[in-house]
Amino acid sequence: KQDTVQLEEQPFDEGSMRLAFRMHDLSMPPGSRSHVAKVFKPGLRCGQEQIWADVEMYEICSSIASAFNSLNPPKKVSFCHCFLISRASSVPRHRRIMFVEPYLRGTFKKYNNNDGWCSGDDRNTPHAFSHFSYEHTRHEMLVVDIQGVGDVYTDPQIHTFDGRGFGRGNLGAQGINTFFATHKCNSICKFLNLPQAHG
Repeated sequence: KQDTVQLEEQPFDEGSMRLAFRMHDLSMPPGSRSHVAKVFKPGLRCGQEQIWADVEMYEICSSIASAFNSLNPPKKVSFCHCFLISRASSVPRHRRIMFVEPYLRGTFKKYNNNDGWCSGDDRNTPHAFSHFSYEHTRHEMLVVDIQGVGDVYTDPQIHTFDGRGFGRGNLGAQGINTFFATHKCNSICKFLNLPQAHG
């Protein structure tokens, strides 16, 4: 998208691994131009392998979301559509490839993280979706770091039973066990006929 992107110089937010910049895609209709561009913090030495792991993670999470929605829960979920942009070689190396997703308008909330933390929010759907992901993948994967606006989620993390893939945030079987140590099954878990978890 050469010459069609405006990127703010300073990040407006940051997570444990990434910096987030406001970006406007001028090739899109006026109401759809606002995006968030993310890069890894320079000291982390995360290369293209981590970036592609993030893209794969979004694709898998979107597939699991489709399976979740096919069961007609009271509220359906989705993940932001993401893409990559490559910048000129004159840009510092850690900022040359950026992970981009639409800017979500509304109240942003985080419902759980990759280390067992669970919000005190009374929302059932986000936590039930995490539980569902584990059963749907036959105990191979668990989607955590559920956060976003309403039930449009962004920046997920996947734990795998064997601990392989999906970057540094994949805490493997320990991460899965930590989630279920704090998860309390709710009405959506029951609606989906998920096995009772004892948090």
